[in-house]
Amino acid sequence: MTKTFTDEGVHRDETVEELLQRYLPDDTDSASFFDHPNRREVVLGLRAFVLALRISQKTIYSDLAREPYKSLLYISHQEPDTISTTNLSYLLNPNIEQSRLRPIKWLKFRTIALVHYLIAKSGGRLSVSEQNGQLVFLNQNQPIDTHAGRLRKKEGLGRKPRQVETEPSGGGSPAPTPGQPCFLAFYWRPHRKKTKEKVGYALVQPSAGANSLDDSWVETEITYWYSDGAHKTVVTESNPSDGRMLSLRLVDAPGQKRTGVWTQITLDWTSDKAPIYVGAFASLSGKFNQAHPAAGLMVWWRQASVEACEDLIRQYIQNPESIPDDVFHFLLGQRVDVPVDGVVESFDALPRAKNAWLLAEVADSYQGFFVHPITGHVTLFSCKISRAGRVDCRYPTQHKHPRLQGFASPLNHGIRVDLDFDYENGAYRLHYFLEGGLTDNRYLLGVYAGFDHSFTHPTSGRVVLQKQADPIVADLDLFTFCQSSQYQEVGQYLSGQQGLAAATDSQAVEELKNITRARPLARLAGTYDLYMTERRNPNDYPEIFRYRLEINRSGKALLSGNGRSGEGIAEVSRDHLLRIQFGLPTNQLLQGSLLVSLCDDKGHIERHDQIRHLFGMATLVDQDRVMAMVAVLKPSPPTDEGLVPIDPLPIRFHRQMSVEQQNQTRVGFDSYDRQLAGLLSTLEGEAYRLIRLPKTPNHPFRPRRVQDRRTAFFAACHLAKYYGQQRLVSGHEDEKMVDLRNDIKSYLFESFRHGFATLRFGGALVRELGAKGSRPERLVQFLAQHGIDDVYLIKLKGDFRDLIRDHVLLVSAYDDPTELGHADLNDLVERLWGDMDEYRALVSA
Repeated sequence: MTKTFTDEGVHRDETVEELLQRYLPDDTDSASFFDHPNRREVVLGLRAFVLALRISQKTIYSDLAREPYKSLLYISHQEPDTISTTNLSYLLNPNIEQSRLRPIKWLKFRTIALVHYLIAKSGGRLSVSEQNGQLVFLNQNQPIDTHAGRLRKKEGLGRKPRQVETEPSGGGSPAPTPGQPCFLAFYWRPHRKKTKEKVGYALVQPSAGANSLDDSWVETEITYWYSDGAHKTVVTESNPSDGRMLSLRLVDAPGQKRTGVWTQITLDWTSDKAPIYVGAFASLSGKFNQAHPAAGLMVWWRQASVEACEDLIRQYIQNPESIPDDVFHFLLGQRVDVPVDGVVESFDALPRAKNAWLLAEVADSYQGFFVHPITGHVTLFSCKISRAGRVDCRYPTQHKHPRLQGFASPLNHGIRVDLDFDYENGAYRLHYFLEGGLTDNRYLLGVYAGFDHSFTHPTSGRVVLQKQADPIVADLDLFTFCQSSQYQEVGQYLSGQQGLAAATDSQAVEELKNITRARPLARLAGTYDLYMTERRNPNDYPEIFRYRLEINRSGKALLSGNGRSGEGIAEVSRDHLLRIQFGLPTNQLLQGSLLVSLCDDKGHIERHDQIRHLFGMATLVDQDRVMAMVAVLKPSPPTDEGLVPIDPLPIRFHRQMSVEQQNQTRVGFDSYDRQLAGLLSTLEGEAYRLIRLPKTPNHPFRPRRVQDRRTAFFAACHLAKYYGQQRLVSGHEDEKMVDLRNDIKSYLFESFRHGFATLRFGGALVRELGAKGSRPERLVQFLAQHGIDDVYLIKLKGDFRDLIRDHVLLVSAYDDPTELGHADLNDLVERLWGDMDEYRALVSA
């Protein structure tokens, strides 16, 4: 959660801010934030800074309550944030018990503010940076050890457990004298099949007086607890090595099933009263004649009594999940077992010696390829694999880590390459998994996994190694890479077209994306009629075409009709737009896209049964043209109630059409336009270069805008005046006058096709509607019949008045001898608009 701050007072370092914002977890859930390991690392660094500055929490609270440090906590210019002393205690505590958690707001912001405060307080002596993908806290540019015990002890990471008051144990070993320590020891057991049994336990009972390095630890007993019993060993020799190491030599105690086995334990004895000691052991592992040499890490945890140790061991055996997580991670995998079987007479008889001859088959110099997940470029790198398994990879210098080294290990079905060992965590950051056999004896194919090659984010992808004596190190953009013929085969491997097609989840993820995108489509799935205005040939008049569009629940869209067919993918965007991309795959007959709006002032359409019609835009590409046109999408069959259908609906519509019905009657354009509530007359005419349509679903079909309808008509009237003047002068019609009359005819036809002075409104006859009064009855009925909201009543009344004004202009120009009143021109008007008496009746009504 990120907050803003002012520019006054102490400034936040942008680099540190970005680093901490990325490194710290989200603080929406307080418990998860407090428990996150990255948060613990930052808090340990904060505690190191506090110790370096030698300041108290009270000083921190006082500084942040006033300028100049107060500005680090600004939420806005008016509302400064605060950090109470109680909150400071929580923010600086690296390990808080779940039972003590409390909800605190702005955890991430306040933690980052503390870092900025301590850096500013130090005058630049303290700083934070990133090294090898890890956060590093610096004092005078020297790294601070944030794992020192003094940073953890006070807050309980190394806290002594609650003492258990018990009676001294009877029998067996004698109880320690008062003040005598006992220890619970942990170690790793890799050969246990169950994960929960991987940690082993032992009870350490020091001999009398054994408390320090200088004391004798001879006769100390260490008893190992197993599911089938216990095994006791006794210290026979102790030695304070190098002044701080306690070395113990043990042997099996008398009466044990296994005897004569020596064990060496060496501990880092930091102080005589430390609660925890860490070290290593070396001994034998296994039973009887199957034993083999082994070594590993060991943890000793000081306890108050033998009974306390035994109680904890029983608890951990019954519930291994209760073992301290820190102990588990410290021991995890830290064990060495020597699997020697029989006499070793030569090096090739050593365990895992076969790795050498397996790697000999692939040891070589390689040209490596992978697609960088951040830049999107194809990275070419060099990779050298030796017979010993040493791996040296070099990447372009602009990469954060231009050189990575590691080792290769043969597996049953391939090779694993481990790169960039993290000594602090004991793990490799990046891995290549490659198939064992070489394709055409030249390629190793596989995947990489781990952190990306900049160690910023976890990622995975395909990788190819090609045998090559002098590999190139470079980044190539995808176009340059694909244009090179020498990389053609590699490109097919990287894209999954050849070899290891299922190496990554890319195909399944792509299908998952389609299913996820299709989820909002489930309730919109169905069959639709798609209406578009087109001109099939350059000299044809525009016609309206009806297509069949099927959208299924998975998002697949199928378009058919009028000689076109195509398949595409439909999806609903976040801003409620239905988008369909046709032409996938590329062998489809139809290529293009359809964009339809689903939103209105009240929200957006979500279901198929809510739709009467939708407005949109279509772009289509054929062999000759790229076309853009108005599109209307209607559910098929129509959902309009109260309308008498004229069946069947044609697939092409134009003004001169005449279709014979089953009842032997013939119907034309206006009949279908009435059935479709004015859809056809709305789409009729030439498409504009700039097309503007309502975005609202179910918006009523309205006449063209006044300027669109009247512009061509006014142009015709203007030329008509000039035509009349020339006829009076010349008295006859010459070639120039013929051209002028054709221009007038063209303008009149254009204005007619764009709805000027039309006798229909929304598909209905104007004389049947009427629009006088505040709520014209027949117009209100028209709205209800077509499911149009009453909010459009005022707009439609205005459209109706403008249409009557068209009639006035038409009659006036027709009757005016200086305009269209000339006999030659009257004939043109009557061919298009018909008898003027009906228009005069509408004007005088």
